[in-house]
Amino acid sequence: MKNYFSQDYFEARKLFLSLSNKHTLTIYSLPIKNSETKNLYIDIVWVGSKKPKNLLIHTSGIHGVEGFAGSAVQCCLLDNLPKIDNKTAVVFIHVANPYGMAHLRRFNESNVDLNRNFLINNNIFSGSPSGYNKLFSFLNPSSYKKNNFFILKILFKTIHFGYMTLKESIASGQYDHPKGIFFGGNSLEQGPLLLKKWLEQHIKGCEKITIIDVHTGIGKWKEQVLFYTGNRIEHKKIKQMEQYFNNAIIPEIPESYSSGSENGYPTKGNYYEIFTDLFPNSEINAFTQEFGTHISFKLLQAIIEENAYHNNCKKYSLMHPSKLLLRDRFFPKSKSWRSHSLEKGVQFFNQCLNYFYN
Repeated sequence: MKNYFSQDYFEARKLFLSLSNKHTLTIYSLPIKNSETKNLYIDIVWVGSKKPKNLLIHTSGIHGVEGFAGSAVQCCLLDNLPKIDNKTAVVFIHVANPYGMAHLRRFNESNVDLNRNFLINNNIFSGSPSGYNKLFSFLNPSSYKKNNFFILKILFKTIHFGYMTLKESIASGQYDHPKGIFFGGNSLEQGPLLLKKWLEQHIKGCEKITIIDVHTGIGKWKEQVLFYTGNRIEHKKIKQMEQYFNNAIIPEIPESYSSGSENGYPTKGNYYEIFTDLFPNSEINAFTQEFGTHISFKLLQAIIEENAYHNNCKKYSLMHPSKLLLRDRFFPKSKSWRSHSLEKGVQFFNQCLNYFYN
């Protein structure tokens, strides 16, 4: 299969735009202003009907460094455009956090985790899990130091707090510590604001909107994990989808976490919330598609070390061990992992197109 994986954000953007221009598609480029780096854009490509009843939105790179896989899937799909009917449109949102991808971060130019930032309807940007505050110095060291005994330390804390309590305390998001990991921000960030305005201007009258938001990290090696939410969610519907997609569907609703879901944890400010807010009369089906890489403790270690380095050094290098570790944990070098993720990403996109719109 042709190689659609890029080595950095700028190469990924060049390929994405080149393939879009090959088909003379409509391109919208939303600039992200940043004093450190020029030419950062959220690029949006529109395929199909200009006044669709059905809309399939495919998004990559909300978590920056996780954008390599999602970008590759989008480029492959653009190179081999699927057939869609005259009632349907496909929108590709390429790298929703370009700063994060360009700087090998999961967080954006303000150290914000964008998948905790989409708080709509005057939701308050404040508060932190009590467990996060207890673990603050462990999660957010004041200087970079490679932690050779990290796994032993986190195992001890898991025994002390309990696995699910620890996971929820750390990863569900916090709004009080601007330089801390999983910071959700103080207000809607420039990227989410630009996306919100673009959606308001261009999406009109859709009866059904399906979202695929591509991530990497959660799940066993090469495993595809699908989280789902919808504004007309039904248990029967989820079971039907599981049979069609031949994949477990984990509902992103609070009730799912009390059942001991291995992969899930409660969050707020998720990307899909902007769609349920802006389009209350549309049927919304939103998927977070994860491609598993390493165990959660290894992912957490990489996030902690990169954040400590990025926020506490005067001048950072993309070749620093913490940056390279984070990149490897969320974008493995393994050829089999990459080819499998690309195959699954393209397959799931086409399955969604057929399931929801045919």
